[in-house]
Amino acid sequence: MLSLSRRSQEAWIIAGDFNAVVNLDEKRGIHPPNHSSMTEFADAIQSMGLIDAGFSGARYTWCNNQNGNAQVWARLNRVLMNSSWANRFSLFRVEHLPCSKSDHAPLRLAFPSLSPPKIQKTEEELEIVDSRLQIDPIEALCQEHLQIKQKLEELELKEEVFWKQKSRNAWLDEGDRNTSFFHTSVTERTRRATIHSITLDDGTVLTNQEDIKVAAVSYFQTLFQEEEVSFTADFLCFIPHCVLPQDNASLQFPPSREEVYSALKSIPKDGAAGPDGFSASFFIECWNNVGKDVHKAAKAMFAGMISQEQGAFIKGRYMAENIALAQEALRDINRKARGGNLTLKLDLEKAYDRVNWSYLKQALHKFGFNAKSV
Repeated sequence: MLSLSRRSQEAWIIAGDFNAVVNLDEKRGIHPPNHSSMTEFADAIQSMGLIDAGFSGARYTWCNNQNGNAQVWARLNRVLMNSSWANRFSLFRVEHLPCSKSDHAPLRLAFPSLSPPKIQKTEEELEIVDSRLQIDPIEALCQEHLQIKQKLEELELKEEVFWKQKSRNAWLDEGDRNTSFFHTSVTERTRRATIHSITLDDGTVLTNQEDIKVAAVSYFQTLFQEEEVSFTADFLCFIPHCVLPQDNASLQFPPSREEVYSALKSIPKDGAAGPDGFSASFFIECWNNVGKDVHKAAKAMFAGMISQEQGAFIKGRYMAENIALAQEALRDINRKARGGNLTLKLDLEKAYDRVNWSYLKQALHKFGFNAKSV
């Protein structure tokens, strides 16, 4: 298989029972998977440049059909594909069907309809003109051949830029032309992000895409819906008044054009494009033309609102330090202390999903922000 993967550029897949898993999540039972077996299998997949095709349906494909603690589940059956297959059949998917007579679940491969891209059509046009040119090399055909060739080069360049921006891989050297790599990166991420089925709270499984869309919209509408929160002014007394009048003035003072350009240059050029489809590279290279508009659109940044006691957004501090601090506190929770020890765990499930705007505005005013800044 390693020899085939190295010498063949054709699209191909390999599927079946590999009798191995690649991580701990792919097995459930009293005995954990063998670490050396997992490592060897993962190394083999990587050395052949293969990609796991993913799946929809049940997580595991094999069961030993035992009862109680002796029952073992594992994902032993899978489909692996090379990059050529991933690029050619980007919407191809694998479905885990229910086990019936066998202890292994059957796999179903689903292929959507495909339409030829513009590049393929242009290549076909170039091939036709090439054939005619070999028979009768007249000037008109030579000009047509040159025009189609230039068109093909432009389409290939546009495709490369498009997939490079969508792939979010900014670590390749500038000038590397590897559209296949970028396309594979996006295809693999899209495959992982595609939702083929969801299970509702009542156990209902939805597989129809329209039903999934309706359920997703309903879920997030409920999640982001503002709830009534009762609070008194006593809660606000703990907020320090730390924003001075000169701070409010600086917040309302627009940044200079040099400051905006300096901030823009700190963004990776090959990072993901924004909603408008342009990456930072476009604004940097075209600054002389678009700089004025970007400068007008820039907003003043909040300053002085980050507490020195917090672990994130402070130079030299890391959020992981909070985890280490919590572990250290819990380890000493039984140590005798005057008044005893107390650990309080807060449920912050929706802390950043939604806010109560009335309370937020009052809190900002308490910090010292004036009405214009708020």
